[in-house]
Amino acid sequence: MSPGIQSLGGSDGIPSRLPTVEESGGPLARLGDVIQLFDTKTAELADDAEQKEYLACPFWKHNPARYKHVKNVCTMGKGFKDLGKLTEHIKRVHCLRFGCENCRTRFTKSKVEEIDEEKRKHVERCKKPKVKLTDSDPEWMNETQDEEYRHLNFQRVKGHPDQCYLKICRALWGDSQNAIAGPYHTPGFQLAVLRWEFVTALQQLPVQRNAEAWQETTSAAPNLLNQHVDPTLLSQLSQLGGHEPFYRGQHRKDSGVYSWDHTSDNQPNYMKPLLPSDFSFDREPARDSPALAQAESNFAGAWMTGPDDMSPSNLDMVVDNDEDIETLTGTVMA
Repeated sequence: MSPGIQSLGGSDGIPSRLPTVEESGGPLARLGDVIQLFDTKTAELADDAEQKEYLACPFWKHNPARYKHVKNVCTMGKGFKDLGKLTEHIKRVHCLRFGCENCRTRFTKSKVEEIDEEKRKHVERCKKPKVKLTDSDPEWMNETQDEEYRHLNFQRVKGHPDQCYLKICRALWGDSQNAIAGPYHTPGFQLAVLRWEFVTALQQLPVQRNAEAWQETTSAAPNLLNQHVDPTLLSQLSQLGGHEPFYRGQHRKDSGVYSWDHTSDNQPNYMKPLLPSDFSFDREPARDSPALAQAESNFAGAWMTGPDDMSPSNLDMVVDNDEDIETLTGTVMA
């Protein structure tokens, strides 16, 4: 083991986490290489030429998660030596025809030609409360599956075990594919399910890492916003999920106070200030402009339009007697 891996901790020589690219000194293995290595090691553990082509129960192949707690011939043992053994197992364990749906009694010792009569007599005298299957019980067919499976006759129509196995699966589940492909029991139920769960978890790792990276990005968004990140970039990121991006003025409301923008024509006419037709915002008016002359005349005439003479000599008429009139008069004269 390399020093980089030894430093990762763990017990019994197993690291508690995988090394990074920097720690391993090179790129990590590809997903296909990891799965191939797993298959090689499991094949070494289950290397038995005699049992290599033993058939598996199609029920746990179709739904392996359902059979994790089932401890019977479906999952235990080495599989079924030939197609005849497999079909006999399906009839005795899974067929609806070979069991009482009320008390869940199986007629495993009954002959095929006698099963219908024996089941009829049992059902007539069965008074037990209805029993539901548990996770530790193997599945039973429903009426449709039982009817479809009964039509299969591999003694009359011969075929390769692979083809016959496929017909069984189609009779039970139609075009639905088995979760674990292949008709054979090797390398065994436990190793096969372990591989299935292992590969599924490996394939989800990139998705989980991307989700974690996105969560870190969204949690850091407030700090990025304080740095005036381009709102357009955040808008593009928001399309992938997370919170709505912030942009300046997004919650601004109209206060009702008029602010006139001379560059816009979309202004209420009754709110616009009345300006001369030749008034320009871009330059100062010419000194000989009639508008300027009128404005100066109005400003100068303000001293003459009052009811009293506003000359400096009479300022004492409009100020308090406590004011220093001489100082004020001198200031105005200056």
